[in-house]
Amino acid sequence: MKTLKWILENFGVVIVYQVMNHFFDFKIAIISTLIFAVIELIVLKLNKRPISIFMLFSFALVFVFGAFDLYLENQVFFKFESAIISLITAMYFGISLFKDKSIVEEFAEQQGRVTTEKTPDKTFFFKFITACWFVYFIGKSIIYAWIAQNNSTEANVIYRTVFGTASFYILLALSIAFSQQIWNLLLKAKLMPSTRTKKRASAERKPGDVGI
Repeated sequence: MKTLKWILENFGVVIVYQVMNHFFDFKIAIISTLIFAVIELIVLKLNKRPISIFMLFSFALVFVFGAFDLYLENQVFFKFESAIISLITAMYFGISLFKDKSIVEEFAEQQGRVTTEKTPDKTFFFKFITACWFVYFIGKSIIYAWIAQNNSTEANVIYRTVFGTASFYILLALSIAFSQQIWNLLLKAKLMPSTRTKKRASAERKPGDVGI
């Protein structure tokens, strides 16, 4: 339940826009998304909960591209819209890799899944997951562009709805449900800072130091 609530808070506007845009049209999608966004903001304010930067990013992304759709009414732009959005989202995730906290770590803290205490291993782990999402959105953008280039608008909508939705939720489920297994795998592969430090210290130890 907590995970579903988090998904709706951070990705709700995107989900509402895509669903309404798929079954109806641009205008209904934008109006529905605007109503959803206003209700979501009111609920957060009433509960005195913070509005995340990614939520604002999602709002801006949907409304800006929705406005372009309405203004241009161009099929070519609509076909490549998802590829552009995925690329921008990839850049957002990529930029967070250079911040003190990556976006995935911020997500985990919002959910209350981790403490705010910083350790090198925890920072590395969340940056690794963020990097996986960055690569995912880059790949998704390339695939969307290929689909748009080689298919009709109708087929494009079907392919990106099926592939985009399925792949997103699969990666989201892996990131959340198998986080402990990924952590253990990184430890076993000696990629965590703590394991690399131990390995380096062991390599630098002199033969005469062994057993002392």
